[in-house]
Parts: sequence; structure tokens; C-alpha cells
Amino acid sequence: MPKKKLYEALEADESDDKATLTAKYRKRAKDCHPDKRPGDAAAADEFKLITLAFETLSDDAKRARYDTLGEESGITDPMQEALSLIAKFMHMVIKSDLEQGRHPKHRKLMADIIGILEAEINGCEQTIANFRSRLDVLTDVAKRFTCGKGEPNLMEKIALGPIHNIERTIKDVEHDLAVRKDAHGIAKKFRYKTEAMQQVVMTVGTGAASTINW
Repeated sequence: MPKKKLYEALEADESDDKATLTAKYRKRAKDCHPDKRPGDAAAADEFKLITLAFETLSDDAKRARYDTLGEESGITDPMQEALSLIAKFMHMVIKSDLEQGRHPKHRKLMADIIGILEAEINGCEQTIANFRSRLDVLTDVAKRFTCGKGEPNLMEKIALGPIHNIERTIKDVEHDLAVRKDAHGIAKKFRYKTEAMQQVVMTVGTGAASTINW
């Protein structure tokens, strides 16, 4: 089986622990750091990939998702994910304001987005707590069918199936929670910085920016 792209970027193996990944990341990052190779576009792109690889593989939830789904895991640059989420909510709030005959204003817009993100963060945290409670119950039930010797028997597989599904769901929601927390931090940071937020809007390429009263 070919090595997955992010492991390849770090010259790492899927069995490597965090300490080994960190050592390999530092070595690779040092070789192609923009300060060491100024003006080298290829090195800059390689450095971005290495950084993304380390951010993904050093996070247990993101690594598990990547190990399971590989390049189809949807894992991207965390900052870009957060900015894209802000853009999504920006479109949603602007559309709602315009439909109600209001001209969107920057500070009001950011306050609305922060409120939406806080509600979603609370929702993710509650979802994780609920699934963890279910996981505890199912784990206790599964122990009754687990002999702990050799290959799992049929009853063990039946008992463990829902547990694995819930564990994957928790990891997915933890990823969503991390993105929303990043987006929340960005939105709060730029709430009163009009020029900076304009740059953020340009970064995510939202055409809705022209309707905002900056």
C-alpha cells in the first residue's frame, strides 16, 4: 500500500509516535524553511505541506480520521477551514439582512457571526458529551461479551461495532469543534479591525463583501 501523502511529506511512518513525528517535522521544516530559502516558491509550498502534515498527524482526532480516510478525509489547512466557515456564515447573515431590508454593517455582521459560532461550539460540545455518555454505557455492555483471548467472537463484534461507530463520530465532531473555535478566535480578533477584516474577506473570496457597510 502506498504511503499516505502527509506521512510522505514528513518522511514518516504510520507507526511513528508524536515524539518521532515532531523530530522528523523539525528536520524537514528546517530544510525548506522560507527564511533559509527565500524566494524559492517550491520550498515555500513544501513548507506549507509539511506544516499541514504535522498539524494533522500530531492531533489524535485528525490523525485517526486521516488514517481511516486518507486523502479523502477532507483535512485542509486549519486556517483556511476556519476562514471558509466565517465566509459561509457571512453569506448567511448578509442574505438575511438584505431580505429584511437592512444594509449589513461590519460590526453588527461580526457580532452575529460570533454569536452563531458560539452557539455551534456549544452544540458540538454537547454532542460530544452525549456521545461519550453513550460510549461509556456501550463499553460496559461490551465488556460482558469480551473474552480477551484471540480473535473477537461474533458477540464481541456485534457489541464492538456501535462503539467504533461512535468513536469515529466523536472524532468528526471534535474536528468540527476545533474549526469553529479557530473561526471564533479569528472573528473576535478582527471584530473591530475593519481593514484587517476586509483582507480576511478577500482571502476567502466572498463576493458578499461589496454589500457590507465597512
